[in-house]
Amino acid sequence: MSHDSGGRRRLFFALRPSARRRALLLTCREHWGCAGRPVHPLDLHLTLLFLGGCREPDCRALLAGAASLRGEPFSLLLDRSGYWPGSRTLWLAPQVVPQALSRLVRDLRRLARRQGLKVPPRSYQPHLTLFRDAGPGQRCPPQPPQPPHWRVRDFVLLESPAGVAFGDGPRYRELGHWPAA
Repeated sequence: MSHDSGGRRRLFFALRPSARRRALLLTCREHWGCAGRPVHPLDLHLTLLFLGGCREPDCRALLAGAASLRGEPFSLLLDRSGYWPGSRTLWLAPQVVPQALSRLVRDLRRLARRQGLKVPPRSYQPHLTLFRDAGPGQRCPPQPPQPPHWRVRDFVLLESPAGVAFGDGPRYRELGHWPAA
């Protein structure tokens, strides 16, 4: 287990695409020809809730609590793309956020609050980062050439180890995996 200097683990709930969906996302990414740093294929994800530094008891409670959540599978169409200059990222996102996704995020936020964890107050903006460190002149089509369609059936709790730089290999470690329903 990797911890920061305060003994906390950097955790977040996310959706992870299957191998087949990853292949579609990588095809979409290739069409852009971006000069940025591509996210490793095994690190592609759509964040549901970033929790930041969590103590070990919080981690155990999140794992147990997530197992009790009941949602429903849903379809996600990543039919919008964009660039955030502040974080220098190119991303894909749904134009329409499915209600089942909103409910899952709401339930995860409630779970985190019950543990006394701070939940970001900003509204939820689902997106999947394809490139980091993309230059300011990067442009991407407003809609991907072939928008990836994703049938979401599960969600995960991931750890972003402190002190591990983004490199050629995968960075995130899966701690728990649950069905969406």
